[in-house]
Amino acid sequence: MEWVINKWPGRRKQNILDHWNIVSQLLRRVLKGWSRNWGSDQRKLKQNLLIQIEAWDSLAESRTLSSNEWLDRYDKEKELMKIYENQFLQSVVRK
Repeated sequence: MEWVINKWPGRRKQNILDHWNIVSQLLRRVLKGWSRNWGSDQRKLKQNLLIQIEAWDSLAESRTLSSNEWLDRYDKEKELMKIYENQFLQSVVRK
């Protein structure tokens, strides 16, 4: 919410409809850029989670993981599942 408030332009036009046209154009542009960055961030996060999970799995093949190590590995897996769920929901919405 704070991010949107910071991006919200001040009133430039007397007529409210003219002002709304300016606001909607600027916010649309800002949100489009944010969406691209967010998607890129999600891809990087997904890749990092996959690497961390693979590292835990490789370590588990060579020795027994502690309870905390297993919990960390499962937490990473839960984060990854949330990303996959969001991607699935976005693909459904686009159709």
